Amino acid sequence: MKILYISQSEIPSESANSIHVMKMCCSLSKIKNTEVDLFCLNSSSNNLDIKNVYNFYLVEKNFNILRLSVFNFWLFREIQTLFYIIFCLLKKNYDLIYSRSIHLSWFLGFFGIRTILEIHSPPSKKTIFFLKDLLKKNKVKKFIVINNALKNYFINNYSLNKSLKIEVCPDASDKLYIDKKKIKKFFIRKNSVGYLGHLYQGRGIDLIIKLAQNLPFNNFYIVGGNKAHLETWKRQVKSKNIFFLGFRDQSECNILRKKFDYLIAPYQKKVYVHGSIFQETKKNKTLETSKWMSPLKLFEYMSSKKPIITSDLKSIKEILTHNHDAILCDPDNFQEWISAIERLNNDKDLVSKISHNAYKSFLLKFTWDIRALNIIKEYKKLKITIFNFSLSGGGTEYMLSVLFNKLTFLKRYNVNLLICQSGGHYESKILNKERLFFLNKERVIFSLFKLYKFIKNSQTQILLTSMLHTNVISIFLKIYFLPHLKVIIRESNTISIKFLYDKSLKSKFLNFLAKKVYKKADAIIAPTNVIKNDLIKNYDVKPNLIHKISNPYDFDEIEKLSNKTLTKKEKKLLDNDYFLSIGRLHPQKNFSFLIKLFKNITLIKKFENYKLYILGDGRDRSKLQRQIHRLNLTKKVKLLGFKPNPFVYMKKCKIFILSSIYEGHSNVLVHSQYFNNRIFSSSAGGANKEVLDSNGVIFNSYDPLKVSGLIKQNLNFKKKRISRKKLLKKFSDKNITYKVEKLFY
Repeated sequence: MKILYISQSEIPSESANSIHVMKMCCSLSKIKNTEVDLFCLNSSSNNLDIKNVYNFYLVEKNFNILRLSVFNFWLFREIQTLFYIIFCLLKKNYDLIYSRSIHLSWFLGFFGIRTILEIHSPPSKKTIFFLKDLLKKNKVKKFIVINNALKNYFINNYSLNKSLKIEVCPDASDKLYIDKKKIKKFFIRKNSVGYLGHLYQGRGIDLIIKLAQNLPFNNFYIVGGNKAHLETWKRQVKSKNIFFLGFRDQSECNILRKKFDYLIAPYQKKVYVHGSIFQETKKNKTLETSKWMSPLKLFEYMSSKKPIITSDLKSIKEILTHNHDAILCDPDNFQEWISAIERLNNDKDLVSKISHNAYKSFLLKFTWDIRALNIIKEYKKLKITIFNFSLSGGGTEYMLSVLFNKLTFLKRYNVNLLICQSGGHYESKILNKERLFFLNKERVIFSLFKLYKFIKNSQTQILLTSMLHTNVISIFLKIYFLPHLKVIIRESNTISIKFLYDKSLKSKFLNFLAKKVYKKADAIIAPTNVIKNDLIKNYDVKPNLIHKISNPYDFDEIEKLSNKTLTKKEKKLLDNDYFLSIGRLHPQKNFSFLIKLFKNITLIKKFENYKLYILGDGRDRSKLQRQIHRLNLTKKVKLLGFKPNPFVYMKKCKIFILSSIYEGHSNVLVHSQYFNNRIFSSSAGGANKEVLDSNGVIFNSYDPLKVSGLIKQNLNFKKKRISRKKLLKKFSDKNITYKVEKLFY
């Protein structure tokens, strides 16, 4: 993402505004795949001899600075700036414009370019018209203010568009950086109270001078101010325990904050950004900011792990809480300030408590990096497309529908679900139908052009697929047409075993392609170690490319569905004692073996009246129906077809059996564990053992007599209770989705 940050600051300068702008640009640039250009005005100050502006502000040189020398008259300055900004926009294709100028946001909005606009106080008279128009017609992407009082001011005094986003983002600070080379430069006396900032009217400098006279045990230090301010304040000093250190650069201020014992910010009820020291002129009244401020100073104080004494103004109480992370005093009650310092002198536990709490709050909410990410995170949302052939009732389709719903619910990404063939049992499970798209193609190979077009139009950054056909075609697109596309594939089967049983020409070709292209995916999800080892051994995939991640399961939904009211037909079926198996009616699931096995089990007297229910559809239905008829099991074995809610059957079954020849990550084994079923499962090359663990019995033989004997033997043992807590930790959609998310970055 390319961002143009438009500021009205002079850089370099001593203003807090310039610090804010430089810190924000640095933090924005730290966000992955973000490039920032900062527009600023050339410094008119002759007092600052600065060779490296990035070092001066203690920021990384990770963004560009575009400078412009402008006229002093505001109208000429705005026109000159506008033309320069338009030139920048024509020269470079920016994805986002971040503005600190009402005029420029309005002019850009006139041309259809919407900016993020941030302001820190009510507008001046010459900008009111422009701001009213911007907010009424919603010509900005987002409107940023620094405290709730300012937000309420605009809500109460302006006609706001219903779609306008107003976001409160307080100021911030960096973590404290100490230049060890300079640390010995300063000698600070014990019991020190430090103030760092400007010496303007309303900053409480007169209060600090008075405190020094009344607290001879403490030493007071004032950092900041220009020559005129320093001379004025020094003339008022009568005690010997107050010291003026003048203006200091960022690295020196960091050292001083760390060296002082306490930090003080005695804001008065009227605080001025700049102006006279003692009197309110007509001009200065417009610069009063006590209601609207979010002082940089306080966040810098919080980062220092030192106790803070400051004023109990409403704007400050949005940040700090009395006796929790600071001591707040009434600006007009001098005795409260005396008491606050005396409390800190005498109570080391209080010092430790408020210092620790302030620092903890700072780390959680008030760093520049957190602020930058919070403001643009919705524009930085990764664009992800999950691609699959259908939403029919298979394990892969179930897994992808759960993953899509969870990623959509998190709201951290723009997620699409793209399907070749419309319809399918799991379509009803998709919660956000607006993000569900169909290519309407009967074969994956026929979808190639439409898939390419969709990826381009949707600006998809990550493509996630989970079937051999879709995996191969997605990697093909990446290699030859979309080199910047990140392709994450999930292999749902032990494919070398799968192709031992499927020897068609089509399968041989797919196997050949998998060997050629799988290793060129950006990441591969293997649900089990069996699949991971198969990919390494037989498909030449490097181990570090493969990530073992189990399938996700929405256990809340499973529980809810299992308690649904039964139909009359379901009640009748569930009144019987029955064995249960679930899966596609496909040779892979080996239901012909299961039916033979069940025939042998019914010869055991205890099970002679049991039924076998098989849930699922597929190409082997007629073949299996003939087998059931041939073995005289028509009344006992029921092919019930696909059930959108298999959990009512799982909940009441006596024994669950899985007979697959090969598996990837069996969903039904996880489901049956959730319902604490007695489970018997084929090994499926070891894959089922990984999923089932010790919560059931694994058989390696496909001899019906041997397996029926194993089942009979194990039924004599007491069943072990399956821990739902462990199951949720291992397979919950929340935990699994978090692991998948890590692959996005």
